[in-house]
Amino acid sequence: MKVAFLASLQSAGIQWQNEALAVIAEWYGTGMATARLELTTNESGVLEASIVWKVPPPPLTPDTAVYRGAFAVNKSVVNMIRVRGKKEEVTELAIIQ
Repeated sequence: MKVAFLASLQSAGIQWQNEALAVIAEWYGTGMATARLELTTNESGVLEASIVWKVPPPPLTPDTAVYRGAFAVNKSVVNMIRVRGKKEEVTELAIIQ
């Protein structure tokens, strides 16, 4: 599994000296929920990454939905990623040069 993961990173074409890879995930308590990733910039060098959930009306299934997303950012442009999910808590990821 590790070999396949490293091979996929190698084939992704990320220029590691210029770019950083962010991988984010979140879960929701019903398998009927769907999610999307919204990326916006709100100030110099800060990227806002929001996982936005859409939940249909009841009845809902008792299983769990999981969202996983990954994206690369240019390290000379982005120095911080702020991640938000279903709980409005913000997680800040510093981009290391």
